[in-house]
Amino acid sequence: MNRSRNVISILIVTGALLTAGSFRSTAQTEILSLPFRSPDPAQRAFDSLVASRIPVLPPRQLYPDHLLPVSLDNSDYKWFPGILYQQQYFACQQFAGIAYTFAYEINRLRDADGKTLPHKYAPHYTWHFFNEGERYVGVNFLHSFHALMEQGQMSNMDFGNDTILLERGWINGYEKYYRAMQNRIRQVWAIPVNSAEGIQTVKQYLYDHLDGSPSGGVACFTASSPVAPPKLPPGTPEAGKSVQLSWLPNPVHGMTIVGYNDSIRYDLNEDGQYTNHIDINNDSVVDARDWEIGGFLLANSY
Repeated sequence: MNRSRNVISILIVTGALLTAGSFRSTAQTEILSLPFRSPDPAQRAFDSLVASRIPVLPPRQLYPDHLLPVSLDNSDYKWFPGILYQQQYFACQQFAGIAYTFAYEINRLRDADGKTLPHKYAPHYTWHFFNEGERYVGVNFLHSFHALMEQGQMSNMDFGNDTILLERGWINGYEKYYRAMQNRIRQVWAIPVNSAEGIQTVKQYLYDHLDGSPSGGVACFTASSPVAPPKLPPGTPEAGKSVQLSWLPNPVHGMTIVGYNDSIRYDLNEDGQYTNHIDINNDSVVDARDWEIGGFLLANSY
């Protein structure tokens, strides 16, 4: 077995996402309201502790912004499974961390077609380890990543359709678990995006994996659930697509960053212009929180 082709690293994004907006594909299904049982405060504190111990990706030499493409969408690569639908199961973190991020990265390593069953990875497989057998119990993808380090991830070819097993159920057959052991991760890295430099680092990771590769990666993160976001205005790039302008305090929903677009824009302070150089929030500092131009492309699962 070639171990280097079976063990990968995963990138997560931490901190506040400071770009003016994050736009989503119109192919996604939007659900305006879902029941959600708020995480236990002790569990949220534990998740925060786990997240705080994830090593930050060491500094890299970054390209000047003008050397990066104006936009890119890594979901166009064959390694990505396409937009998936979690239905009425609180497995969003596993869709973001496993079905999107892990699947893309390991398929990229193996140059495998992510839309075929042997190379699609079942989010419910790792969700079942921690969800207490309950449909409305969400599990942070950090716990799933630990499972991937320890015992691997089963493909949909072996696991089957996620919704057949609902929120509980286990697969029979040692050979299936053995095959899952071949699909593991070695390390999880974090990139804080509470600065322009952090945002630029994520963009370059999306572009070339920060190592000069001809293709880049994807990254997952946790924020509030996007509910009924506005649309990008007419006459602007990607007009009519949904744009997430801000996040609520509760980090309960997992999503994946698959690309970016430096040209999308939204007039946040309604002054009739699109700017990145004006202090629009009146905090006497001009930083990424004042940007009205540019955003990341997100893959959601509902």
